[in-house]
Amino acid sequence: MATAAVQDTISSRIVAAVPGVESVTTDVHGATVLTQLAGKSLDHVTVTMTGVPVSAGVRLASVVAELFDVSTSAPRVARSMRVTTTLSAAAIGQRLGDGWTVTTSTDGVHAKSTGLLPVEATVVPTVRNGKIVLDVSSVGIFGVTVDGNNIPSAVTDRLNQLTASMSTLPLGLTPTSATSTTAGVELIADATNVDLDHL
Repeated sequence: MATAAVQDTISSRIVAAVPGVESVTTDVHGATVLTQLAGKSLDHVTVTMTGVPVSAGVRLASVVAELFDVSTSAPRVARSMRVTTTLSAAAIGQRLGDGWTVTTSTDGVHAKSTGLLPVEATVVPTVRNGKIVLDVSSVGIFGVTVDGNNIPSAVTDRLNQLTASMSTLPLGLTPTSATSTTAGVELIADATNVDLDHL
């Protein structure tokens, strides 16, 4: 009973902090919850969210937050937290809009125009100063590789839009790493001394 009550309370707080989220599941790990409550701190809490809205109609299929040393009395603070999510190729393509197909691999994000101008671009996501940056690895037009000065503005504008859409994480978190994988772009955010009362 105590475990369910605590998990439901945490889930309710997350739902309130992330409007539009489809579902939230909370798991409290470690010793019995009553023992942890007596010590006024939860050792390790995992919160899994699905269908998390971020921007322009884009949703993250799954967001996992790992919280450690969570105080149970005011002020409620998590001493450390790591949030992990993957922005799928489909979600990236949705943000780019019609006329583009997107795939991802360990080499980067590959965007291909299906319009009149046959453009193929590969960008590598990384994080600098708390912001996601897409480093252009290659751009080809009509099968010919072009350098940065000759990349059409239509392409760079779309890449800038993509960067903006990938930089938004729930709970106001700042990304600390971005890695391209076959499943999409994995985003990680780390934080310390997180004020859970004011998410």
